[in-house]
Amino acid sequence: VYAATLNDQWTSELKTEFKYSKTSYEQLTTNPVVFPEVRIMGVSGVNSAGANVANGFLAFGLEQFRHGNIIRVKTNSYSGNADYFWRNFTFTAGFDREHSDFFNLFRGSSFGTFDYASVADFVADKPAAFSRAFYVQGTPAADLSSFSDFGVFLQAKWDVNSRLNATLGLRQDYVDSPSRPPLNQNFVTTYGLRNDGSIDGTQSFSPRLSFNWAIDEDRLMQVRGGFGHFSGRAPWVFISNAY
Repeated sequence: VYAATLNDQWTSELKTEFKYSKTSYEQLTTNPVVFPEVRIMGVSGVNSAGANVANGFLAFGLEQFRHGNIIRVKTNSYSGNADYFWRNFTFTAGFDREHSDFFNLFRGSSFGTFDYASVADFVADKPAAFSRAFYVQGTPAADLSSFSDFGVFLQAKWDVNSRLNATLGLRQDYVDSPSRPPLNQNFVTTYGLRNDGSIDGTQSFSPRLSFNWAIDEDRLMQVRGGFGHFSGRAPWVFISNAY
């Protein structure tokens, strides 16, 4: 993690702040062996309540969602804002930008999953079902994508008196994500819909209004309220798994 902040007090009425940070995150799911997940139904035994059962379930091997699971994220963040003080008002303007590059490998059941109806079928090597995931040759084994959010904002805070203030803010966000999932023509033919959509170019306008009122002079009890449109960081894994 790298981070830097630059603060400047230009005059008694004007100050600025600029920030930069760079972070790297990695989640590696290591496997001691290359082995499928094996699931056997109809196992006899004693359950947690101490009762004898004949419909137990036994699983061993590598859990299917850990056969291929690696995440790497590199993020650069920039922001800057200026505050200008005039009479009972504080005016704020600024921007922020966050750009992330993703390597998201999620290949569940890539080593295979075997299901057996009984212990006897397992001993006889007669699986009831077998599945194995694979990816399309010629495409990356992992999701290689990027996501950027650039926002600009304006805000005005009015100190009506020592006990009451009101704040009005406006924000505009722009989303940039140039990479798209590869087009699957079979999907288009079957469902009549394209699968290579993207959130690239999405814009979001967010007006906001709030107030803070101190009921007593000592500000021991305060009433806050407001409404507006807010957005947070996108759970990118939900989107990038489509890649």
